[in-house]
Amino acid sequence: MREIGVRAALRATRAKTFAPAIRRGMMLAGPGVAIGLSGAVAASQALVTLLFGVSGLDRSRISA
Repeated sequence: MREIGVRAALRATRAKTFAPAIRRGMMLAGPGVAIGLSGAVAASQALVTLLFGVSGLDRSRISA
């Protein structure tokens, strides 16, 4: 990113140099994780109707 180069050239501290990039990354990753987890829970609930004898959040089946 060009902004990191400019901050480094102006001798900004390491925290001030990388904080905006990390913040932007977290702003993208946070909603993505939330959407992914809710989609996984919804899919597991939908699959419960197809599988006999398995609960929706059966940890032993999910980890396999």
